[in-house]
Amino acid sequence: MRRRVSGIALDRYYTRRLHLQERRLIRFAGPHAPELFHFLYGESCFRTFKQARPQKTVLCSFHQPPEIMERSVTEPKRFGDLNGAIILAECQRSYFQQFLPNERIHCIPHGIDTAAFAPAKERTSLKRLLFVGLWQRDFITARKVMEAFKTIDKAVRLDVVTLPRYQAHFIGLDNVRVHCGISELELLGHYQRSAALFLPLKKCTFNNAIGEALACGLPVVTTDVGGVGDYVTEDCADLVASQDVDGCVETIQALLDNHDRRAAMSIAARNRAEALSWSNVNPLMTSLYRERLGSA
Repeated sequence: MRRRVSGIALDRYYTRRLHLQERRLIRFAGPHAPELFHFLYGESCFRTFKQARPQKTVLCSFHQPPEIMERSVTEPKRFGDLNGAIILAECQRSYFQQFLPNERIHCIPHGIDTAAFAPAKERTSLKRLLFVGLWQRDFITARKVMEAFKTIDKAVRLDVVTLPRYQAHFIGLDNVRVHCGISELELLGHYQRSAALFLPLKKCTFNNAIGEALACGLPVVTTDVGGVGDYVTEDCADLVASQDVDGCVETIQALLDNHDRRAAMSIAARNRAEALSWSNVNPLMTSLYRERLGSA
């Protein structure tokens, strides 16, 4: 049974602590407060604000895939109070169409930090792959692929950047090295030294690791799922079906064996990241703010 506080159901994202934060924000949002409020994480930060302050214009950004929203968020009908829902990928639209008219659902891409993440002058590790993160990563497929490479090509190596509790997925694989608790500078070095990002996924809207890899000019091999196709093109990424171990192995082999294609994909990756840089995304958000304030 779901816990409730002040009549509001708590859930995986909307915790008691975040409920109390929203209550404090409601008290702040009096007549002299700003007219527009943008909740950057609508899943976890917004439930009752619009009902308490109906005169304010309220937008929420949503990051989680619809399957996660369906099973983790209680009382989602409250999202129907919003002046606008900002989604990161088109795969999220149908979920919010249950609560909002389509004109109040706005797909604005997540920006990429192309200043902090940038390519190195040259890559030296021709057969080094990189896997970054934990949320909705398909660790089982990653392990099976690297098990296959122990027989197919012992030169292929995988660096995994994740939390310590996920190390167990790669126990016994001498072609995998797990890195935990590294700095952003060390992470940048991995992106810059690797031949490709290998990131099998379960679900996705926007994925930070893919964005950072693109910014570093790193070709991407990932799963064709959710919003991945909104952020990559065939010029900079190879997409493989979910849990397709053989497809991953064949795709990685072909990529590692083709230096010219990797070089072309590297250029295309950086170009794609620059198109999605914050300097290009921010004006889209500013334009939406003006539009919503004008129609409130």
